[in-house]
Amino acid sequence: MEKKCFSETNLSQFIADNKEIILDKWLSSTFSPDNQFSRKISFENPMTRAIRDNYTKLVYELIEALTNNSNKFSTSEIMRIKALNSKNISDALSFFYDLKNIIEKEIKYCTDISLENIFALHRIVDHMILDAAENYSKSREKIYQIKIAEINSGQFAGLAPDTACPSKILSSQESI
Repeated sequence: MEKKCFSETNLSQFIADNKEIILDKWLSSTFSPDNQFSRKISFENPMTRAIRDNYTKLVYELIEALTNNSNKFSTSEIMRIKALNSKNISDALSFFYDLKNIIEKEIKYCTDISLENIFALHRIVDHMILDAAENYSKSREKIYQIKIAEINSGQFAGLAPDTACPSKILSSQESI
């Protein structure tokens, strides 16, 4: 794919014209061998497809936000995935910083984008991060609620009905 460059263009147009390049680099950074997250999932599974679809949706929403000052972002699905696979919130949100860096590198030598547009990019991605952090926290809370319910019931979800939770087994052995 060849990068499309214009002088005196706006950032939303530049991202729209180069979205395939940006998406490819963004996905590569997420699924690189050095990335902790990518070691946990393989390339061709439903979770990877969901991440690809969500990244695409986020790029379109970024373009919309730069064009129309929209602040509506679809981060809930990707943050549910990240909540299951990331050890902490900073790991879960790091892919947004990758997006900022990729866009900045793409425009570095190519266009005469104004500083105001760069600030707008950072402001919008920061709004995405805030939205994502909220969704990550909600997802982690739900995970903990499920774990607590399993412990309280003495049953693990997905196991046979007569399979007891390890903490229940330990507490019953302590009373012997």
